[in-house]
Amino acid sequence: MKRYFFALSAAIVTLFTQCDTIKNLPTNTSGGLFSLNGNWQLASSSDNKALEGTVVTVVPGYSNGTARTLANNTYCLREGDVVWKNLKSLQGGTFSLNSIVNSCNGTLSYTDGTITVLTNDEIRIATKSANNSDVLQTWRRVANPSGQ
Repeated sequence: MKRYFFALSAAIVTLFTQCDTIKNLPTNTSGGLFSLNGNWQLASSSDNKALEGTVVTVVPGYSNGTARTLANNTYCLREGDVVWKNLKSLQGGTFSLNSIVNSCNGTLSYTDGTITVLTNDEIRIATKSANNSDVLQTWRRVANPSGQ
């Protein structure tokens, strides 16, 4: 009976891991080698320093990063707003996301972007601004956001 249960369990796991739906689920990790989970502080932005100093928190099991602390808030964000949404691991250690570009008109506006892992504690996001110009941001992992 134990062998039957083991074989059945193995077959079910194999079936689900081959399923495209399971493979395409959003994830905050890249092949178990790198994780976006934690706190990220914006160190530099080519978008007139917008949000520099802001901290975004990514929680395990969620495909979003929310604003934990705000600085240089020209995007009109509130703490707890989703800054990065639809995080998804891609091949080659990169991630796709939708990055906030504005919420000053009362709704959150996002553009597509890509996260490139520079080191375990530094990432670069390439995205677009609200007026469709290129934006490069460098984020650094922080243990605890300032003032927390």
